[in-house]
Amino acid sequence: MGNTLRDIRRRIKGVKNTKQITKTMEMVSASKMRKAQVSTLKTRTYAEKAMEILVGLSGHIGKVRHPLLAKRPIKHTTLIVVTSDRGLCGGFNLNVINKAHQFLKTLAPGSFSLITVGKKGRDAMVRLGHPVSADFSGIKRTEFREIAPIIKMALDDFIAEKTDQVVIAYTHFINTIKQKPLLKTLLPLSRKYFLEIIRELAGRQLPETEKPYEYIIEPDPNAVIAMLIPRLTEMQIFQSVLENEASEHSARMVAMKNATDAAGDIIEELTLTGNEMRQSGITAEIAEIVTAGEAMKQ
Repeated sequence: MGNTLRDIRRRIKGVKNTKQITKTMEMVSASKMRKAQVSTLKTRTYAEKAMEILVGLSGHIGKVRHPLLAKRPIKHTTLIVVTSDRGLCGGFNLNVINKAHQFLKTLAPGSFSLITVGKKGRDAMVRLGHPVSADFSGIKRTEFREIAPIIKMALDDFIAEKTDQVVIAYTHFINTIKQKPLLKTLLPLSRKYFLEIIRELAGRQLPETEKPYEYIIEPDPNAVIAMLIPRLTEMQIFQSVLENEASEHSARMVAMKNATDAAGDIIEELTLTGNEMRQSGITAEIAEIVTAGEAMKQ
């Protein structure tokens, strides 16, 4: 009985140590989530407005010549997959990896380039048999200069006609409890596509038949759009990475809270079991003493 009770106490001590670790990780993730959420929400309004402008500018396709407005048969696709560098965040990475994997299965072998942002996505894509063309792991994602090389690679390949479509897979931050894995087509620009994204993310009903904004562009439409289109497209990629960052810390915070709560439940169960074993032991000892006393009387 003694050894078994010591085992119970040892397990309680071990679970308490684990609970302390998960509680600390929960607090750290909560702090990082708040910072990431501020960065995400601070730029989201601009990103959404940039998307609306892209919708309006998409009406100039055929009127203004620009490489990012070019539409051609899709023979090659560039997919950017954004995940985390670390785990312990529940099914956060798995959801977006599955979405990316299902998309890649629809493409012919050799007809796509894969850019990964995050070790989890990189390792998963390799395990699933998808060759990774470039990997950006361990970068500071809230800094635009860290994301700039990813943006440059995708846009340069599209302009050079090495790829005909640029898609990004990431997790969109809705709130602390809810995040949603998404596939967003960045290039070529499509009014129909952007209307669908605005409806999905902003919850705004913008019908396909709605007349786009008419922009007065001076001094020259080609010059203005040549500057504006790349900047707005860059913002869509950067915002997607920020959304993923906030989602990651939210998912990890929730996962660590669940682990902490589960550890508390285990401690309660083990404590109850230990108390029952101790009481049984005391009862057995009392019974032995009483039996011994009765025997001495005889």
